[in-house]
Formats: sequence, C-alpha cells, structure tokens
Amino acid sequence: MTSISQTWIGDGSDDSTASWSCQNGQVEVRNSKQGTPYNLRFGSALEPTYGGGDDLCSIEILELQGSLSFGLVALDEFKPGWKTRGMFYNGNITNGSAALQCGVGKYITSGDEVAVRVSKASNTANDELEVEFVVNGTSIGTAFRLGGEQGKKKFFPCVHMDGKARFVFRDTQTTILRWATKGSEVDTTETFEGDWKMESFSTGTKKIQLPPNHPIIISLRGRPFPKTIGIKVANMMNGSINVTGQGSDSYDVQIGPLRSTMMMPPAELAEIEQLISIELPKMTRMTLVLGEHLYMLGPGDSEIIASRYNKTFEPLTKY
Repeated sequence: MTSISQTWIGDGSDDSTASWSCQNGQVEVRNSKQGTPYNLRFGSALEPTYGGGDDLCSIEILELQGSLSFGLVALDEFKPGWKTRGMFYNGNITNGSAALQCGVGKYITSGDEVAVRVSKASNTANDELEVEFVVNGTSIGTAFRLGGEQGKKKFFPCVHMDGKARFVFRDTQTTILRWATKGSEVDTTETFEGDWKMESFSTGTKKIQLPPNHPIIISLRGRPFPKTIGIKVANMMNGSINVTGQGSDSYDVQIGPLRSTMMMPPAELAEIEQLISIELPKMTRMTLVLGEHLYMLGPGDSEIIASRYNKTFEPLTKY
C-alpha cells in the first residue's frame, strides 16, 4: 500500500463531507442524510502477494457520533449509500447492508482500533483471497475466503458510516509499528473486558444444571474495569456494573438491575433465565484468574464460574 497522503474518495452522496490531513493521517467525515450511510474509500488498494504475503491497514476511532463499519470494497461495487457492497466489520460481519455473521465482536465506538488484513492462500491455485479483521489487537479470525473472480479483485479500504466520525488511518508500516510499540508496554491491569461462557452456577448449596447445548454468555465492557454487563440466555439482559473496592485478589462490585429484551424464552430455558436475572445482580465480588477464568460471588456462597469465550465461525465465501 502507498503512503497515507493519498486522497480519500467519497461515494458522491449529496452534501456529505470529508476532510483529511496528510501530516497525521486524520480523517473527518460527516454524512448528510440520517439513516443513509456515506461511503469513503482510500485511494489505493491492499495488495497481498502469493505464498502467504499479506497487506493490511487500520483505523483508530478518535470520535464517533453514530455508527461506523470498516472494511474493503472493490471499485465496481463502490456506490452511493446502501448500494455499496463489500466486506465490513462493525461488531457483525456485513456486506454494507446486511449482516452476514452476527455478534462476532464488539460494536465499534470511540477509542477502538480496527484493522483489516488480506492475504493470498499459499496452498491453493485458484487465487483464494483471505480477509481477516483485528479489533483492539485481537484477531476475530478469517472472516472471508474468496475464490474465483471475486478472489482476483483489488479491494480498497473503506469506511461505511452514518453520522459523524474522526479517525486516524494507518497503512501497513505504521500499523505494525503501532502494534509493536503497544505490545512492548507493560500492562499490569487485569482485563475483565470480553465475553465469558458460564461453566458453573450455584445459589447457596444448590448447583444449577446448565443447558448442555446452549452456551450462556456473560459480556463485560469497559476498561480498565467494566462499566456494563450483559448476559445472553434466550433473552439478552443488560445492566451496569461498578467496581466499588479492591481486595488482595478480588474486586467488590455493584451490579444494577437487568433490562431484558422480553421475548418469550423456550420452556427449557425459561426457569434458568429467570433465576439468573434474580441472582446475577446480587453478586458482590469478582475475581479474574490467569486472565482466562472469571469468578463471581454473592451472598450465601452463591457463585458463577465462567471461562473466556471467543466465538468461532466458518469463513464466508461470498458477500
């Protein structure tokens, strides 16, 4: 990829604006019609090489009012508004108008860094192109594996957004340098943020039987300590969580009431969902062990044990 001083190109939507600085890679963009996205693409394509060579770029969100997706678009599919088709990440994997894989990561907000990497598969003869997204330094895995004519196309970095945004764009070299610099920083803060699969749930002396084929996922968001908590049984339930004190190996927490999507759960999940909605807000202590195991404790020896959870999915073969 060439220098960040290259121009950005808008999709031609009326009254939508974009400006950028060649000095520091900052871009400001605002769309004119609420509910209709504005697309802005970079002036040069990502160009992976055969044999496993890759190319990548990233954006760091400095300010976001609205919603934003970041990804790739081919020249012939870069069009105004919802007509653009490409490969994007916004918390889901989308094609610019429809979600193709839901809930693969966090929704993009201010402070996030999202990278997209393309590579040519080294063990194929049919031009397979692999597309990977990296969110805040963590890969969500290969999102797309394209063959045939799609795999031969050149793809350009593209922002697909509704509202107002300010971000820094980084090419391959500056992205890798930033990752190396951040990786060398010493961070002793435990990271609760992420998704956790419930492995055990007990209320007092009673251990609750968890559904064997239906993972229950706890989501914690916020750094250095979580500010929101969500849990998905059948419904999605969300609330606030605040750290109120710190012990030698655990944190005192206060969890607010949970708000639910209020759909009728299947009969086999109804009882446990109701029980969790009552017991989770009672949890008062939280411990993280080796970064991979979460313990939550409440009155009367109530306990939740969970392990870090990364959702996996098969790469998409079209968009």
